[in-house]
Amino acid sequence: ETAVAARDQGAAAPGVGTVTVHPISCDAAPLGPDVETGLEAKFSIAYCTALGIVRGHPRRADFLDVDAAVRSLAERIVVRTDDSLLESEAHLRWEAADGQIIETVTKAAVGSPEQPMDDDQLRAKLADLDAEHLPGMFVDLDAEATELVKVFGEP
Repeated sequence: ETAVAARDQGAAAPGVGTVTVHPISCDAAPLGPDVETGLEAKFSIAYCTALGIVRGHPRRADFLDVDAAVRSLAERIVVRTDDSLLESEAHLRWEAADGQIIETVTKAAVGSPEQPMDDDQLRAKLADLDAEHLPGMFVDLDAEATELVKVFGEP
């Protein structure tokens, strides 16, 4: 989220960055920038930050493989921890090649209880996940957000 916000403010490759997160974020995404598979990339804060700078909001297809340009940029991103931050808070300081500095802060990720998705965001996410074809799920993309997904067997 914070990388996308920085991109929206003009952050782009090449550049260098420092992203600061709560230590629990590194527990959830412990891998460094040297990922080799799309699955590994999901668990690298540096790679996900670089992806946000290069492409904007990540989509399912962004993790089918590792993008060499994104990985190269990820190698120029330092990840730091600060236990005074909220558990899903992130701070990014981006320095572009021309010296421009962009700083962004995200207190909570979209989709978290503190920043729930609206109907359009949830529909877009479910469509990106091809959720209507997930086994055991019923997805009605025209329904209200609270009714979009029902797992079989639940009331």
